[in-house]
Amino acid sequence: MMNTTTSYSNEQLKPQVKRDHSYKITYDTKERFCSYWCQIHEVLSLKNPGEVLEVGIGNGFVSRYLRDRGVNVITLDIDKELKPDVVGSVLDIPFPKTSFKVVMCRY
Repeated sequence: MMNTTTSYSNEQLKPQVKRDHSYKITYDTKERFCSYWCQIHEVLSLKNPGEVLEVGIGNGFVSRYLRDRGVNVITLDIDKELKPDVVGSVLDIPFPKTSFKVVMCRY
C-alpha cells in the first residue's frame, strides 16, 4: 500500500454520480461502445499486459470483457456499492507505483 501525506476533503472522496448512472440505457451510447472497443483493443494488443488496473469501473463492461479473455483486471473505485476489487480513490491509489503495466482511467 502507498504511504502518502496528501489529504483530501470528504467532498472529494464521495462518489461523483449515483450508482445507477452507469446502468441507464442512455449511458451506453454508440460513442461509449466505441470507447469500450478502443480500451479493450489497446489492452488485448499487448503481448503480456500483466495485471491491469481499472480506475472507475462504471458498469463493469470493460473489466468483464477483459477477464473473459484471460486478462487479470483489478478494479478500483471510490464507490463500494459498485463492488470494485479495491475501494479507494484515484487521488490516492493504494498500490505501489510499479504494480501495474497498464492503468485504465477514463470518463
